[in-house]
Amino acid sequence: VLAKTLKGELLPTKIANPKNKVPEVLEAIAKKSLNPEVPKRYQSVDELINDIERYESNHPTEAAKPNAMGCFFLFVKRNKTSSILTLIALSAITIISAPFTYKVKEEELKRQFVADKAYLHYTELARENLRNFQFDHAMANIKTSLSYRDSQEANWIIAQLYMIRRDLKSAVKYGQKTELDHERFE
Repeated sequence: VLAKTLKGELLPTKIANPKNKVPEVLEAIAKKSLNPEVPKRYQSVDELINDIERYESNHPTEAAKPNAMGCFFLFVKRNKTSSILTLIALSAITIISAPFTYKVKEEELKRQFVADKAYLHYTELARENLRNFQFDHAMANIKTSLSYRDSQEANWIIAQLYMIRRDLKSAVKYGQKTELDHERFE
């Protein structure tokens, strides 16, 4: 065993003695201490003591440099009470805000439903006004319809109304927003 240790051929403690459960960090500290390459060893006893103290206080060690997740878990181990309180606070905020979030989504859906109905209503009124040659009413209703939803149908109606008024520049502007009979406006 001593000859293998001098060559740096150490068996992991899990294999050498499965009953003895040595933490991986302590095993890494031991391996670094016994490394046959001098530059890879601790350069002083103070460095070794510092690493052991860092292990005991749940801080990252030089021998076993943890990744970000490992550092996070060490932080949680060091700050158990504040970590638990933070988790409880975040859970409470999530639980308390869930009904409000649901309510906001529900209100948004209701507003969208009302906007869709208003769009259909004003578009139909504008069509009716157009059929009855009530062009000013048709223009007011289709503009109201467009305030609820920008649609090809409403743009087509307003383009027709601008053509009736001989405002070709505005007719082209709204006509190009629709695919219906698009060639007429080019």
